[in-house]
Amino acid sequence: MKTVHKYKIPDGTRFEIELPGEFKVVLFTEQHGIPHMWIQLDTVDLKINQTFYVLGTGRPLPENRHVEHVGSCINGDYVWHLYVDQGENFEN
Repeated sequence: MKTVHKYKIPDGTRFEIELPGEFKVVLFTEQHGIPHMWIQLDTVDLKINQTFYVLGTGRPLPENRHVEHVGSCINGDYVWHLYVDQGENFEN
């Protein structure tokens, strides 16, 4: 069954969440001063650990990783950018 679930973004740059292989981040914003993301997923799909990165404006992207930007969030004086890890980057 497809549903949307809310996840609190933990402190730190890199974090993992157990999610189905196919998912879609539909919103990344702050709620009550805390960054959250809302993810559309199918609750019956097999779950895997998915890696995300939250980076402040001007911070470098992870090296040797293919990451996809999925949203940005204004939180007070800061703007955070959410990326999902797509695996190793084989480009030179």
